[in-house]
Amino acid sequence: MEIKVIRFKIIYVLCIMLFVISCKRDIQKKDENVKDSILNYSQVDFFAKKYFKGYFLVVDESNLSDHPFFSYLNFKNEGYFAVHFIPKTKSLFLFWKQEYYKDFDFNNLDLKVDSEKIEKILKNNFADYNIYCYHIKKEYLDVKYGFSEESINLKKGSFADIYIYDQNLKKWKLQRHITSNFLPPYINSSFFIDLFPSQFKIRSSDLNYEHKQVTVEDYSFKDVNWSSDCNSNTNVYFDVIGGQFSVPGRFCMNTELKKIDINTYEFYFTDFPPIIPRSEEMQNWENLDKKRAIGTFVVNDSSKISITWNGFYNKLLKKYIETENPFTNKIETASVELHKCR
Repeated sequence: MEIKVIRFKIIYVLCIMLFVISCKRDIQKKDENVKDSILNYSQVDFFAKKYFKGYFLVVDESNLSDHPFFSYLNFKNEGYFAVHFIPKTKSLFLFWKQEYYKDFDFNNLDLKVDSEKIEKILKNNFADYNIYCYHIKKEYLDVKYGFSEESINLKKGSFADIYIYDQNLKKWKLQRHITSNFLPPYINSSFFIDLFPSQFKIRSSDLNYEHKQVTVEDYSFKDVNWSSDCNSNTNVYFDVIGGQFSVPGRFCMNTELKKIDINTYEFYFTDFPPIIPRSEEMQNWENLDKKRAIGTFVVNDSSKISITWNGFYNKLLKKYIETENPFTNKIETASVELHKCR
């Protein structure tokens, strides 16, 4: 009898121990699930109304997006992010890229009206898009030139978190944590398609225009001097990084290149070489906006490019200065043709 009682007690204790172990495992699994949820889902609802200021295709005065987006900046809290609506089909991509602004008068563009128009097209059609958020946290934002979207920059060694919106769960799921050289609005559809090919039925190579066009890589426009007159000292030299403009009597400067379309580049001011003289209004070049394109050039063929000049945007004066095309010293509404110089 006593042996039976002892056995019963042993079995009872073992059951209790197994129960406790099982409970601990369940708690650990729940903890792991919670941790997984925290790691994989954003704690910020990027669709919250307080973040929404309107839909856009216009990134800035010289850049159009190939898909709708909206962005938000708060350098003290959420940082800087943009929500991108990337079309799932080629026809929808071509609609935003080619048709939406076809024959549009940009001199009469009303961003509020445009936002409402885009919203009507997107409404109830989110399933036609993969929706991503490109998020830069506040610690990576460089605000030494100001706190607006026009003046903010990224620090070296910045990272971005890329989320996709789960339209069934209505949650933002983390996809990648990557190094970043781009501010959130300045990302095209190809970036997401190439980064997440399994999430699309199209490829970035499918997004070319309907007719065959020769790409800028087919021409050697780099490591060459270009000028409207090869006997003149006014010229521009392009290398793999950017361009160096030499305009005697006005300025010499370094620029950064950005490809915006087939055979088409924008160039942005980076700095003036030291010692070389420049005009009085160019002395304090910290007031020059590095995010507004100084101009654009199109590669026509292996010996000619066409350059359009905007000038430098002075943030203090809130206007463009040095608007005369350096190759004609006149304000030109059309592009100026430059030739390859030996």
